Amino acid sequence: VVVASMSVAGGWAPTPDVLLRRAVHRRLEREVRRLRRAGTAVVRIEPSARVIRAMGINAMADDRAEDVVREAFLDTGRRTADPRVAAPLAALADRASHRDDLVSTLAG
Repeated sequence: VVVASMSVAGGWAPTPDVLLRRAVHRRLEREVRRLRRAGTAVVRIEPSARVIRAMGINAMADDRAEDVVREAFLDTGRRTADPRVAAPLAALADRASHRDDLVSTLAG
């Protein structure tokens, strides 16, 4: 799971920092291709235009923190509800649960 808060979903958003976000998005694209070629499943979480609008140019501004958290939470929920994203996440959760059960059995 890759959380790339300085990227932009889809590679573009109408914001003043779009050039920086596009550069981060392109680099992420290259890294994800490398990982997938090596057989690693990758789930990307990148902010949508809605989240970026909530962030504004200063993502750390205290006066927008509540809006940013809300929009990021909702956006991530929408993204992870997509079956193409939900399936790999469910498989990852199953593996983690199995690992935890094994550790408990060995420790017990």
